[in-house]
Order: sequence, then structure tokens, then C-alpha cells
Amino acid sequence: MTDEGSNYPGFELQQRIFSHYAAGLKQVSERMNEAWGKVSKGQYGWSDWMADLSRGAASQVQFLEELVRVSSRDDHRPAWARLSWSNATMGVPSATVDLLRPVMGVLETSSLTPIGAGTGRANLGLAITPVIDGNRLRIAVAEGTQKPVAPCTYIGFVATQEARHTPEVIVLLDVRD
Repeated sequence: MTDEGSNYPGFELQQRIFSHYAAGLKQVSERMNEAWGKVSKGQYGWSDWMADLSRGAASQVQFLEELVRVSSRDDHRPAWARLSWSNATMGVPSATVDLLRPVMGVLETSSLTPIGAGTGRANLGLAITPVIDGNRLRIAVAEGTQKPVAPCTYIGFVATQEARHTPEVIVLLDVRD
């Protein structure tokens, strides 16, 4: 969970891609450094060039495969939103989270369900606002929901209609006195 305005849209994805790109550049410079000894002594021949060319092609394919993995939904990790509700909370708890990738599809919410056996507490409503700037989402307990009287932790999910089994956001709500 981040405070509203703390990260620009796509920040985490960009950091992952730049880190991967930097690792690829490091690998290229290390290969160039290995070859430099032979080049500077005039001992770099066709067989060396062919070997470096084939290793370079393999590295490029590996780089692209990893780049796709880093930026694809196959590497899906949901964002977490942690809400807290106590006597000091004004209104209903809410948070703005940065999604890890742009949302592809319509988002829907589950209800907030009490965690723990024998809680005997009712589910609570969860509300979201439309996605802001491609990857920011405001999540809140639904307006009009009464604060539960007994302390409890609730869990809920925000997912696309197309991929309900892989949530975009996992929401935890801690209710305290």
C-alpha cells in the first residue's frame, strides 16, 4: 500500500524492466572485456567472432524472453491494500494502491470476509473507484457500512471478470476497538 501520489503510474514495472536491462548490459560488457585481450594482441580470429556472435544471439533471445516474463501477466503478483478501522477512524477506511500492471478488463470486488474459524461475523462490502492513470486504484469499505463491534481481520479481493482466480489486489481490513 502506498500513499496517494507516492509513485507515478507504472513505477514498479519500470524498475523491474530497467533492472533487467542493466543486467543485460553488464553481461554484454563482460563478454566484450573477455574478448578484448585477444583483440588487443591480434589473436581474435573468425572462430572467436563466430563463437561470440552465437553467444550474443543466444543472449539476446534470453534477454527478450526474460523481458516478456518480467512485464507479462504470467509473473502475476497482486498488490496488497491494508485498511484499518478503529474508533479513531473517520468515515470508512480507504487506501489508494498502485497496481503492478495496467488492468486488462473490468474490475470487480468480492465482499470482505472475516478470517478465522467461528467468527460468526457478517461479510462487509468493498468498493473501488475506476482505475486512475492506468494503474492507481482507490479501495474502500462500502459507504454506509457499520463498523463491526468486535475486533476482527477481514480479507477481500479485487479481480478482473476475466481472471477471477488471480486477483489484482488482496485487501486486508483490521477492525480494532
